[in-house]
Amino acid sequence: MAQNEIYTKIVQDIIDGLKQGVVAWQMPYKLSVPVNCEGKAYRGGNRAVLQFKTTLKGYTSNQWATFNQIRKVGGCVKKGEKGTAIAFYKIFKKTDEATGLERDAFMIRYYTVFNYNQTNIEIKAVDSETEQTFKDADKLEVEYTKTEGIKIVHDAKTTPSYSPIDDDIRMPSRSGFSSEAEYHTTFFHEMVHSTGHKDRLSRTGITDLKRMGDNNYSKEELIAEIGANFLNAECGVESEAIKKNSQSYIDHWIKALKTTPQILLQAGKKAEESVTYILDKAGKKA
Repeated sequence: MAQNEIYTKIVQDIIDGLKQGVVAWQMPYKLSVPVNCEGKAYRGGNRAVLQFKTTLKGYTSNQWATFNQIRKVGGCVKKGEKGTAIAFYKIFKKTDEATGLERDAFMIRYYTVFNYNQTNIEIKAVDSETEQTFKDADKLEVEYTKTEGIKIVHDAKTTPSYSPIDDDIRMPSRSGFSSEAEYHTTFFHEMVHSTGHKDRLSRTGITDLKRMGDNNYSKEELIAEIGANFLNAECGVESEAIKKNSQSYIDHWIKALKTTPQILLQAGKKAEESVTYILDKAGKKA
């Protein structure tokens, strides 16, 4: 299977969701990070895909495994259940034609996993109840911006934004948001953008942004959306139904994922890097 076909297979559920008005990276996730049968956390785009599928299907387990792994422990997949495609990258040696030197090259492959709710395996209890105090979110915002020297500008008339030139986050007052969850989700979005500054993770979408709507802009926005979702999960912020997306927004992402299906996995990886950076600078272990 060609690489582009693999990326398309992985994001097909996301595209199908968008057609129904469901935006994967805005969906609340109440469980701990998705893990495999050995308890190892999925990373980047795979994490985003599995969190989306978990919320969409209402699964109560955060554990996933392949068909063979499930059989190995004496379990079986329930009749009629369909798995979820996720990616893995195979590293191999390739000779550079220009220099004659060997270098590492990457080849994408996919495999299919099933949530434990789709099997007859006994599900371990997962604590999904988080008190909505927002103390963790407030603390994370203060500690990160203070450590990085990022100025916060609150103005009732402004729109949420991050300025890489001034290195500041501009936010309307809290009273301008419909809920505390909406405020923190928006703040997290701008925090993730701030990690792209040239003196931090130096992402092209922040350091070399040429125009609204280009590929770098789309990818940077997706990084910020996924990253904010990850930070919500980290701080117990339930962002359910806080955004009303226009049809143009939905159509844009359907087109983007169909045209460049790899953007989701790429953005998921960068989002996780951003979240790790934020948590580290705020003194909170990822």
